[in-house]
Order: sequence, then structure tokens, then C-alpha cells
Amino acid sequence: MNKFILFALIFSGVIFKIQAQEKTNPIIYLDGNLGFAGGNSSGFVIGASLNYQKKENLFTLRTTQFSNSKFTYVSPYFPLPYLDTKEIITEYGVLAGKRYVHNNKAWSFSVGLASVEREIKKTDENNTYYFDSTHALGFPFQIDINWFKRNKEPYRIYGVIPVTKNTSFGNSIGFKLIGNVSKTTFIGLGVSFGIGYHKEY
Repeated sequence: MNKFILFALIFSGVIFKIQAQEKTNPIIYLDGNLGFAGGNSSGFVIGASLNYQKKENLFTLRTTQFSNSKFTYVSPYFPLPYLDTKEIITEYGVLAGKRYVHNNKAWSFSVGLASVEREIKKTDENNTYYFDSTHALGFPFQIDINWFKRNKEPYRIYGVIPVTKNTSFGNSIGFKLIGNVSKTTFIGLGVSFGIGYHKEY
């Protein structure tokens, strides 16, 4: 995750330096997603991405974590639930694709390459749990649709309290179909939330 944050900061700095020569705001935004996925196994999926659009071309840095977990109990005599994780898949990817904006809505599709780490819960000879880790190359993909403000307006905390003058900066909400084709293929659907500059105003 630290590597992803470092790359995201460098990526953002380069984009804003280039965009400073232009008259309009850049199209650059962060988004996070949460949902469910299936494939070799099923479970929760959570992710974050940094996105930059030039004309209709979209470039994305993405990290995603898939978790095969379920609620279980400590014992039949002590019914305290906890989340038991059997498998974790973590990816760090670079994607490219197309994004089309119309008024306050945009949809996009992207594909790319990713480093994929798979951790499977196992038990050793002492009956102690541990995670066995393997690495592979994957082919991430995603399809997005999101909605944002139509025109410049003040940025509002919780969508209510204005804290700026009219600005291009704002929030978005949408849906994301996400997946990765590798030794541990998965595909999922979730809700996405974004913040940044979602179109040229």
C-alpha cells in the first residue's frame, strides 16, 4: 500500500505540472469501491484507484484486495462472532482505457497489467494457523459508471455545508464492475465513491 501511495503522489504531481500550462482544470480523481466478488472463490472486494483522463483516454493506478471471509463463532459455548479469513488476494495494477463524459455522467472501461499476491490460510504440524503467499502476473479490468455535479458550485461537506467558492472539485458516486484474470481469477460488482475533478468545467 505504501508503494501505491508513493506512485499516486508522483503521478499526481506530474499531471498537475503538465496541466498548469492549460486553461481548463485537469480530469483527475481518486475513487474507492466496495462490493462482492466471485471466481476461484467468493468474498468481499475493496479497492482504490487514481485516475487521469486526457481527451477520451483514461489512465489508472489501482490497488484491490479480495477477501474470502465468513463470520464464525469462537466456540459453541461462547457464541462470540468473529470474521474468519481463508484467503486474501491483493493486486497493484496499471490500466488504460476510454472514458466518455456527458453532462453529469461518465462511463469508462479499462484493462491492464498487475502484480497479484495470493495468501491462503493453512495449518502447520503444531496446529498453528499461517498464511502461505504466492505471486503471479494478472490482467486487471474494470467498467465504471459514475455521476457528479453538472456545473461548478461550492464544495459541500456531507453535501450540505459549503466550504469553497464555485469550484470544479467535487464528489461522485457510481458502480464498478471489477476483476482480474490470473491464477486467482475473480470478478465482482460494487459501489464506488470518488473525489476530485471529474470533467472539464
